[in-house]
Amino acid sequence: QKCTWSAFGAGEDVDPAVILGSMHGYEIKHETETKYLGVFLDDHARDATILENRRKAAWRIFFKVKKTLTNKNLSVKVRLQILHQTVFGSYLFGTEVLTLRRIEVDKIQSFEARLYRLVLDDYESEREAIRKKVKEIFPDHLSLAQQVRLRRITLLGHALRGNSLCKQILLSRNPEQRKGRPKRI
Repeated sequence: QKCTWSAFGAGEDVDPAVILGSMHGYEIKHETETKYLGVFLDDHARDATILENRRKAAWRIFFKVKKTLTNKNLSVKVRLQILHQTVFGSYLFGTEVLTLRRIEVDKIQSFEARLYRLVLDDYESEREAIRKKVKEIFPDHLSLAQQVRLRRITLLGHALRGNSLCKQILLSRNPEQRKGRPKRI
């Protein structure tokens, strides 16, 4: 089995021998750069940098479909569906690995509100008013920040399902170790 590990955001302060060298008979190699879901993660990567790269990719896609998204002949519901499927879909790609601080949540919300303003052609409304308009059209719609959190939970559930090395690492439980109280010697 192929297994690597990296301490994201730790930089040079991490001693690979101290954290993990092998686990349950598997040799685990330290990687400084890992590709996960099309996103390169490295020891020096910060979640803000990854989010900024996702935001740039989403803007590129937005400008490719801008004529369609701002077309007044299409209903607002159709335009919002296109926005959610194309632009927001590309933004959310690979965000399962991110840890969101309040500052990143604010950036996500402002990015989302800005796109809604462009699509709805409503530049005066505040974030909450725009969010209410979207909720009227799509009552079950989650904001981008909520979707990132949901994706993280889903990824964790996926990793914990089954009997894999990833699950053992996450739970840090040795499968050979017996459960219960140890025997007295």
